[in-house]
Parts: sequence; structure tokens; C-alpha cells
Amino acid sequence: MTDFMYSKAKKKFEDGDVDLLVAGIKIALVAATYSPSQANDEFYDPAIVDDVQADSANLANKSTTDGLFDADPAEFTGVTGDECTMAVAWLDTGTPATSPVLFKLDAGVAGLPYMPSGANVVLNWGAYIFALADA
Repeated sequence: MTDFMYSKAKKKFEDGDVDLLVAGIKIALVAATYSPSQANDEFYDPAIVDDVQADSANLANKSTTDGLFDADPAEFTGVTGDECTMAVAWLDTGTPATSPVLFKLDAGVAGLPYMPSGANVVLNWGAYIFALADA
């Protein structure tokens, strides 16, 4: 698979409804049972809620430079459950049914796939988390 921005998230960016530097952006560790739909998935619930094994706290030290989104590594505490094969970035509104999924990550994320063992997990990004435009 490849990384992608969800189509409905792209529209939210275009409409100015998402500000990555201000909003609470989290990362979900997601099991292989999730079948992503770039065109149709929109919110944490129902899109990924049943396949999430763990959520990070809000990403810290977020930045956007030349169309590249970056932040400190995502940390997860005591991860259990099914094997995690991807990560999904999402904007936490406080209500899963209104919290948009933004982008799916599985290529080039150090630590994926990951078989949960109850240990803490840190996902380290490459040079950046996601290219918002052609990088």
C-alpha cells in the first residue's frame, strides 16, 4: 500500500476547515483488518474505530515547511491487540463521529508493522510525516 490523504480531508483543507498547527492531531495505530477507502472514509467513527489498537496523544512540535507536515514522534502506551500495519492521522474534535481522518501512513514509517505486546511504542517519521503538496 501507499500513503495517501483521504479525499474528504483534502476538501476540508481546501475549505480551510483543518489547521494542522492549531488542531489536536493524533495518530492511530490500525490493524490490517481496516480496509481503507481513500475516496469514502471521512470520520474516525465509523471509518477506523473498530480497527484502532491505540491512539497517540496530540502530536507535539508540529510544523509545515514547503508543503511538508512534520512533528515529534508519536508515542503510544501499553499497546495490545492485533498486528498494526498502518497509522492514520486524525483531527480530534472530542467526538469520534465528527473527528476527520486526514491521511493513512504505512510506507516508510519506522516501527510498522508492529505486533503489540503490551509495551510502549514510538513511531519515528522519516524526513517528515506527510507531503501536503508535491514534495
